[in-house]
Amino acid sequence: MSLTLKGLLLSDDTRALSAGLAMVFPTGSNATVISSSAISLEFKNESFYLQPFVGYFEQLNDRVFHQFFAQVDCDTSGSELRIFTAAADSAEVLYSQNLLYLDYQLGWWWYRATDEEGLRGIAPIVELHYTTTLEDLDTGELGQGVFVQNPRRDILNLTAGLYFQLSDTGSLKVASAAPLRPGSDKLFDAEFGVQYERRY
Repeated sequence: MSLTLKGLLLSDDTRALSAGLAMVFPTGSNATVISSSAISLEFKNESFYLQPFVGYFEQLNDRVFHQFFAQVDCDTSGSELRIFTAAADSAEVLYSQNLLYLDYQLGWWWYRATDEEGLRGIAPIVELHYTTTLEDLDTGELGQGVFVQNPRRDILNLTAGLYFQLSDTGSLKVASAAPLRPGSDKLFDAEFGVQYERRY
């Protein structure tokens, strides 16, 4: 569960700048892993995340527009890892890596309606989405032999699709995404998505 506070800092006929703060609460389930008959792990989901962000939009001319988004994701409390063995139980707090998100979108209005009836506009769009870890993975003393993830990641994905302005308050985006980096920075092969937005 998350709560987001957002405000419009400045705007005019062609530009808008906004900023805000998202708060992510630890409402997910805990996890238990039995690695052998003598060892088991329990991960308690207790991390509370703060995610400050800023976004900028600009209409460059009658047809071309772009927007930029930046966000930092910080684990402020960490989550407890407990290891149970036949000899003893141990526990420590592990923190998720802090992340930086950078997104850029470029679009071009292929169709703009001349009246206020029906479809208002269609725009092809292309987006770059970059995520990087700001620090090494926190494995702690107990978790050093447990976690096998790459300690650092730089993920870059490309998205292309169509944006439909349905009305003053409704829009639809249909797009496909593909990763641009190989190896452990490639989290999926391809993705197709449909997103509908309704503003109140």
